[in-house]
Amino acid sequence: MVFHKIASIISGDSNAKTLKSAQKLIPSINQFFDKYSQLKDKHGFVEAYESLKTRHQVEGQSLDALLPETFGLVKAACKFLSGTKFELSHGEVEWNMVPYDVQLVGGIVLHSGSIAEMKTGEGKTLVCTLPVILNALAGRPVYVVTVNEYLAKRDSEWMGCLYSFFDLDCANIFSGQEVEAKKQAYNSDVVYGTNNEFGFDYLRDNMAGAYENVVQKDLYYCIVDEVDSILID
Repeated sequence: MVFHKIASIISGDSNAKTLKSAQKLIPSINQFFDKYSQLKDKHGFVEAYESLKTRHQVEGQSLDALLPETFGLVKAACKFLSGTKFELSHGEVEWNMVPYDVQLVGGIVLHSGSIAEMKTGEGKTLVCTLPVILNALAGRPVYVVTVNEYLAKRDSEWMGCLYSFFDLDCANIFSGQEVEAKKQAYNSDVVYGTNNEFGFDYLRDNMAGAYENVVQKDLYYCIVDEVDSILID
């Protein structure tokens, strides 16, 4: 441990700096969490989110500036939904997730465009929703890229419970999907799919003979799940 600290001082460990910077935002996020935990219904959460949209799109406040409040709002929504049951295609699920501070840090790191390394079981599926909902403030589609179609479908439905609470549409793209259905999916606020499908859709778009056949019409922001596996592929 002592050697690690010395090495960090000598090398100026960038990971340590990134984590330290992210951790500074946690008290502010949790203050907003306390504030928004007082909301009584979905309408209050949607109204608060729409206000954040206006502040970004109309008033010009940056996403970085709005991050603590947005993350606090999302965390409060997760708490509000706790115990709520949803009927999904693979059966009934009960929402029981509220992000811990370490997951908030992971969300901050992802938003910054860096890689957040998390072990299986540490809740990276939930972590993704934080920067997704933040970047959706721009009113442009946010893509979540994962390694297989089962996970893409499962996560789009599962995390869709949270997105829909903010009136955000969430869709899933997959191989063999009809063009019109795929177009509709890409018009959603949040789109889940595999690296292969996103990649081939991009290639097909660049070979399309007419603009109306293009499906990816707004390339804005994406999060790559299992980035080590996908980059190796």
